[in-house]
Amino acid sequence: MILERVNFYAKKHNKQIFSKVDDLFDKEQMRQQRAPFDHMLLRTMVRPRDFIKFFELIKQDMKDRKDHPFEPEEVNSEKIECQSIYNAEPAYSEWLVEELRDEWLVQHPIINELFTAIQNNGKTILSHEEFTGAFKKVAGETSEIDITNHLKFMFENSIIGFKIGNSQQWKFKCFYKAQGFIESSQYKVHDGLHRGLNLKEPRAIASNE
Repeated sequence: MILERVNFYAKKHNKQIFSKVDDLFDKEQMRQQRAPFDHMLLRTMVRPRDFIKFFELIKQDMKDRKDHPFEPEEVNSEKIECQSIYNAEPAYSEWLVEELRDEWLVQHPIINELFTAIQNNGKTILSHEEFTGAFKKVAGETSEIDITNHLKFMFENSIIGFKIGNSQQWKFKCFYKAQGFIESSQYKVHDGLHRGLNLKEPRAIASNE
């Protein structure tokens, strides 16, 4: 979809046509040796509006850097710069948090307490016990049935994911549509929400202690 859209406008303006989506970017890999598009994809919920917003913010960052008189490096306007992907992540993540909050605030107002509990815990990966404790501090005494229902709600909306058995793959609903909720000892918060909720990787927290 994205490549088709880019090539449509490229043809219209007699610009370079791209054969694969990875050719759109100025580097082949980002952190954790991921391709730039994969890096972006993991931070979306695979909704068109997620990609649109992310690309808007990337484009704006590239424009701002290009126009800035003290920008130390020349901006490559022919490619999507990986540096601008990094730069756009905080604003995109904040937008994604608010997008989910606005979507569910009327039907499921407890989403505010769910986000607060995750944020207060402070980690991208949290145990069942850590979430339960953090949530009870925010919302008061809560039954185990309600805790399970809250976890299921968050999974169904791709806020959290889990691993199955010995697999190293985190399962999020947005990437695995057929996957049902399974209670787990650990859950991971969606990558796209980390910056907006000010979460840190467990190893980063450990290194600062």
